[in-house]
Amino acid sequence: MGWRNSLLLTLLILVVGIGLGAITGGPIMRGIVFWTALWAASDSHRIEIHKYKITGSFVPSFGNSWSVFLFVLLLWVYCFPAYLIIRGKILKGIIPLRNEDE
Repeated sequence: MGWRNSLLLTLLILVVGIGLGAITGGPIMRGIVFWTALWAASDSHRIEIHKYKITGSFVPSFGNSWSVFLFVLLLWVYCFPAYLIIRGKILKGIIPLRNEDE
């Protein structure tokens, strides 16, 4: 998924979550953040994110599934779209695998 689509999806989820929270009076956004963090961790385990060479000065350190979960949970607005962008690049084959000595 490209950066525009990732940001739009995150913004859409945020608006819907806040809107539903305002309508119901419940903490909907907390649940959305938790479940998307859990999905990202599960998905990162499935695609074996630890095997890829993820670089960049503004990229969170998604070294394993637990770090994905914690980053997305604690910094959702930034890390959820970042994960979607990285995931898209991995699935397209743009991000190379790590060398064995890294």
